[in-house]
Amino acid sequence: MEQSILIRDTEVKVTDILDMIARGLSYYQILLSDSRLTLADIMVSAKLAKELIDNFVTPEHTIVVNGSIHVAASGGRIHNVTKLREEHPRAFMKWSEEEEQQLAELFLAGKNMNEIARVLKRRRGAIKLRLQRLGLLKEEETES
Repeated sequence: MEQSILIRDTEVKVTDILDMIARGLSYYQILLSDSRLTLADIMVSAKLAKELIDNFVTPEHTIVVNGSIHVAASGGRIHNVTKLREEHPRAFMKWSEEEEQQLAELFLAGKNMNEIARVLKRRRGAIKLRLQRLGLLKEEETES
């Protein structure tokens, strides 16, 4: 039988909180996910994880984490770029002149944001922002 460490009387598992942190959710997003949670619950979960590692991982049993997670801050949020790139391989990469030209051509040819995002392997929001920066789309304009 699997045992879990629960947060107070919420029935929320500490591992669920740690999973949300690992996925790049902000504290605010975690709090919104369950009204029973408090900021202190998040902090206690992280502290517990740190204490477990400090107390139970010895030099003879060192845990080595291979790989990396790339994050980016945008619009007041932290994004797990590694995860985003599973669906959008060019997410958060610098735009080349060729890509900007292709973007403009696709947009002027009448392609919608989703089609352009799929072709350029970027998020829909990135497409919209780049079109605005290029002066092809005004901020108040929305996709039909």
